[in-house]
Amino acid sequence: MQHAHGAIIYNITPSEIISIVQTLPHDSTYQDILPLLPPDEPRFIAYDAHFKNDEGHDRNKLVFIHWSPETCPVPRKMIYATCKENFKRKLSGININLQAVDMGDLDYDDLLNTLKRSTS
Repeated sequence: MQHAHGAIIYNITPSEIISIVQTLPHDSTYQDILPLLPPDEPRFIAYDAHFKNDEGHDRNKLVFIHWSPETCPVPRKMIYATCKENFKRKLSGININLQAVDMGDLDYDDLLNTLKRSTS
């Protein structure tokens, strides 16, 4: 399925409205997303992952990432945690869910292994 963007980064405003911070085009890579994540503020990310499975066939899966860095104030983390499930239900076609508290949790090879396992 072709989505409108390669990735969408969302935040929750102080008035607790989920809004789009940034959209990335289809030719964006996973590595293009990472520098856009603030070190001390949560984000939701919807990422249209394109990859080849073990047989070499092109695949894509919609990945939902909950970025909640350890350095973020607890009240902000709680707002995101409270809103996460309802927000995910509004996004259609989520195949993979990731929770990340630091950049080590966002390793591309780990994501790729998860994507490949989800297609078998």
